[in-house]
Amino acid sequence: NPPYVRIQNIPDGPAKEDYNDYYSAYHNYDLYLLFIEQASEWLKEGGKLGIITSNQFLDSRYGERARELIPQRYRIGEMVNIGDVEVFAHATTYPIIMVMEGLDRDGVRSADDFVVDDYRFSYVSVGESMEDWIDSDAISGWDAGNGNSTRGEEKNHRVVDLLALALPDEWGGDIPDIQSQVEEEGIPVPDSITWDDQPPLQSYPVESVAVSDSDWQFAPADEQEVLNWMEDRGAELRSYGHKNKVERGLRTGKNPVFIVNQETIDEYDIEDELVHPILGGRQVKRWEDLWDGDYVVYTPPGTDIDDYPNTKEYYNHGDNRDELEDRYCVREQDEDYWALDKPKDPDLFEQTKIVTPDIAYYNNYWVDDGGEFYCLDTTYYVAPVDEDFAWYIAGVLNSDLAQFYIRRNAATYRGNYLRYKSEYVGDIPIPDPDDDAVDDDMIESIASTARRMQDLIREYRQAEDLLANPSDLLTAVDVDRVGITRTAYVTRIPDADESDDADIQPSREGSSVRLNVHQSIDLDSENTAESFIDLLDALNITSLSDLFEADYPRTQDGIEAVLDAHQQAVETTDGAGDRLQNVEDDLHKDVYELFDLSDNHRALVEDRVIVPENPLKSKVR
Repeated sequence: NPPYVRIQNIPDGPAKEDYNDYYSAYHNYDLYLLFIEQASEWLKEGGKLGIITSNQFLDSRYGERARELIPQRYRIGEMVNIGDVEVFAHATTYPIIMVMEGLDRDGVRSADDFVVDDYRFSYVSVGESMEDWIDSDAISGWDAGNGNSTRGEEKNHRVVDLLALALPDEWGGDIPDIQSQVEEEGIPVPDSITWDDQPPLQSYPVESVAVSDSDWQFAPADEQEVLNWMEDRGAELRSYGHKNKVERGLRTGKNPVFIVNQETIDEYDIEDELVHPILGGRQVKRWEDLWDGDYVVYTPPGTDIDDYPNTKEYYNHGDNRDELEDRYCVREQDEDYWALDKPKDPDLFEQTKIVTPDIAYYNNYWVDDGGEFYCLDTTYYVAPVDEDFAWYIAGVLNSDLAQFYIRRNAATYRGNYLRYKSEYVGDIPIPDPDDDAVDDDMIESIASTARRMQDLIREYRQAEDLLANPSDLLTAVDVDRVGITRTAYVTRIPDADESDDADIQPSREGSSVRLNVHQSIDLDSENTAESFIDLLDALNITSLSDLFEADYPRTQDGIEAVLDAHQQAVETTDGAGDRLQNVEDDLHKDVYELFDLSDNHRALVEDRVIVPENPLKSKVR
């Protein structure tokens, strides 16, 4: 259990110089990686190392060289990735346990030159539901004794006992039936834990090819076949973007100053050319944006702030100037106080692009058609060189098959959420639409369904908003709006008195509408009275005060237009999830066919992929 110490926290001196000489000493590395490297020098060939470290090196930049070194110095036998599950008292350390066997120590070759031997190793992933188990009376965990020198009395099963049940007798052997072994051992299981949906432990053999370069993948051997098949039939997503990149959104360094609403823009008359609507990760969902009216004041380095006196005044108002000058980019890097910390190419923002939130449970790609929005650093986006293919690419990205791929390749966040960072998203294979072997009709079908999904969800949100804000119905159908006394169909209204706040329960009596026991309203016909009751329901008018304060369509035709709009909104929202899923299912089928998946591979994906119940229930953190 080596120490976890980042190199930035070690003072300059001979020790730090020695550390930097290690092959694994790369970028802002952690000392525990040097222990892994040094242990390979201590071990003879066939000797074994058991080590518990942080798992952060698995997908971080600083772990890149360690990921190259390990398969060249060791034969991996077992990996138990505990992640962010709190198995240690009072600490979240993201641990991983590795048991490995020493190989020869013939230097370290480049990832391109090195070929790993064929073998399988055992991989165990600890799920979030393990915390429910640890918190129960059944499991004691690794109790640190609350600061005492002893571990404390062992009363029952330990976490280590459960981890052992998940490992086969031989490295890379057949997957053990963990649930059956738990039952045989008589270990109590909390009711909150399910083995089918999100089990506390998953165990499977992994092919050594998964760690053959610095981009490690941990997938069961049969799933790895599917991943390899996909990669052989598609180019990486990043290859379709400008400069072969999936971009991260801009970073301001001080959002409360740079991110403004319309009221602030109007108050300071901030220059129009600097103001752009902006989205963060929480405003991007599957097939849609949830823009909340925020704008970014875009002043990248090199901006002559004197050319924008109103913006300059805003930046210097109140505490704004102090807040801007306190940023690292200004304080330590001598940047101008008005400059964004990490700007991005505005030309890419202002073209059609595909955007994803940084953290999400499921794929949540959305097409910014025409480039209306700038994006914050809680999003990632790809701006295709050929914008005509944006909808096709987005369709593939939101497919079940792409979900299967990213779930096995991306880093996870607490709660089993995925990180949609450029290094993971950029790897997703997309069949080249310019390739003669790719069916043009299939490309068009996927693109058409993707566009339709985004249109349908937009219509759903508009209908949902109408039902939530019924007074907007009058605006939606563009009818003349008047008070109740000026309508062409009301012939008598109840007197306004001290009981105006009384509830109403409308019922028709001939051409009158009985509002409550004491009051009624007269209309010009029985049909109008029936329609008026429906109108009160559509406009959510529930009291006499609402009745007197509300606006109404001037004419009977106006009533019918409002009721038609309301009925259409109801029909659009009722059962929308199932209807949208049916449309999206066509896309999933097309993508399976696009990749020419065999029936067996497709059945495997459909059995194991984790997808939302329907497109409206995608989860964004």
